[in-house]
Amino acid sequence: MARVAVADLPDPGPAAAVFLDAIDPETLERAALTRPDLGTEPYSLTKAMLLQLGEWARGL
Repeated sequence: MARVAVADLPDPGPAAAVFLDAIDPETLERAALTRPDLGTEPYSLTKAMLLQLGEWARGL
């Protein structure tokens, strides 16, 4: 015997929008610029910001 549950996953868009609306741009930029893993290659600031946002979303 097995139990199978099927559910529709909620759309993450609205929750992501609420999260992003709460981000202060100055705080994000400052946090990204002070990351020890910030590189010097193209798009490294964008990468650092995305990593920072991911950490904040996970509560780190």
